[in-house]
Amino acid sequence: MKNDINYELILEELFDGLFILDNQLQIVSWNHAMESMTCLMKDDVLGKYVFDVIPSLEEKCGYFFQEAILEENRLIELQSYTFQKPKSQINISVRARFIPMENGGQTEGIVGILKPISDEASVQDEYTNLLKSVVMNTHDAVLITRPEPIDAPEGPMIIYANPAFTAMTGYTQEEILGKTPRILQGPKTSNKEKKRIRKALSNWERVDCELLNYTKDGKEFWVDLGIVPVQNEEGYYTHWIAVQRDVSERRDYLHQLEHMNDELEKKVLERTKELENFSYFLAHDLKQPTRSISSFIDLINKENGNLSDNAYRYLEYVKQGSKSINRIVDAMLNLTVLSQKELQLEYYRFDNIIGEAMSGLSALIRESKAVFEIGAMPEVKVDFALAVRLMLNLLENAIKYSGERQPYIRIFAEQFKKQVSIRITDNGVGFAKSEKHGIFDLFNRGKQDVKRADGYGIGLAICKRVMDKHSGNIWIEANEEEGSTVVLSFPAKASRGQASKKARTRMK
Repeated sequence: MKNDINYELILEELFDGLFILDNQLQIVSWNHAMESMTCLMKDDVLGKYVFDVIPSLEEKCGYFFQEAILEENRLIELQSYTFQKPKSQINISVRARFIPMENGGQTEGIVGILKPISDEASVQDEYTNLLKSVVMNTHDAVLITRPEPIDAPEGPMIIYANPAFTAMTGYTQEEILGKTPRILQGPKTSNKEKKRIRKALSNWERVDCELLNYTKDGKEFWVDLGIVPVQNEEGYYTHWIAVQRDVSERRDYLHQLEHMNDELEKKVLERTKELENFSYFLAHDLKQPTRSISSFIDLINKENGNLSDNAYRYLEYVKQGSKSINRIVDAMLNLTVLSQKELQLEYYRFDNIIGEAMSGLSALIRESKAVFEIGAMPEVKVDFALAVRLMLNLLENAIKYSGERQPYIRIFAEQFKKQVSIRITDNGVGFAKSEKHGIFDLFNRGKQDVKRADGYGIGLAICKRVMDKHSGNIWIEANEEEGSTVVLSFPAKASRGQASKKARTRMK
């Protein structure tokens, strides 16, 4: 059965205006809708140069027809375009699409489709006008593309670019319409980000990224890019909207800031190293004079009868001062050595660390008749020597500051998912909550330290340094009336070991 379809008749009956031009831009077809729209009859325009028929088309469409369509084979779409009727000079607003006609890879003409915008549709409400104003005046570049195809070189095809885009990239709107945003990409544009963008477009998903683009003259610039799909009321995706902000200056500033930070950290490390070395040698050199002072005082004391009782008492004060200087020097040396020490980390049962510290304090524990209650302890990854020094300082403090009471010290552990806490609670004199601020600072002395001649505000500073080196934390829960609790928080072991059985130990 023969099926003859009169395509010419179909084109004539379309509601949209349709015309066809040859490659010399002469009119070869002009349907009824074009006659109604322009008030120009078909017989009067066929064979004529299109810009002679409608002169107002030439201002904007001259470039599109000659170069974009005929030479570069690009489809051009204008969402809103206004031209004048040749006779009445009345403006008419249309949506326009100009399509290249190909034959064997050569563009032989142009199909133009004009869809009138009704008076009702052309009346924009306040919000639409505001939105247009924002898009036109924003410093961010805005592109609107057709939804498909997404693969270069055909798509996604740009149908709108705002003035900020022109200022940012150097491309005019005429140069960019009908092309793909990929013309902004270049040799250093991240392939990883390009693949991520393509995947999002394929899935009709929003995508945000930071991308290196290139201007028309090849200059690199960085943008924060956001691309979102637009749906119509029926749920079909009709466009992509891309908004990009030039962040080149911000990236340069951040790069400079990072470089400055690196240089500053390097200088801080150098200065810290110098100060540590200075402190070490200063402390080492101070010990010799203080030892000499103590030795000469001992020699003077052997000269019986040559000095008064007051003189001997004053010499004893000097000797005690010399010993105090030695203790401070030793503490400072410990602090310096601690800063330079490389950790030897292994897993240890914390009750073994506590036991080692108690052995070092055995004389003080017997003298004070201190009582210890030690709960089940976990395994903790620590430098054994530093952990023992940590507990020596804390247990010695708990005993020293017990006042007139018999020292009673409880040590127990709390296991959490990512942390393990060791709590050391004493029944000592306590301290005010106001003293918690700066309690771990070097040379900070609480009210109880001030009362004691042998308190120098170094022990807790050493404890803080030890915990910092173990990526842990230390804090004190204060009780001004009686006792306090020191809490040590370490990273927990991945697989929990068996804790030791609860034990109660008393050393006399």
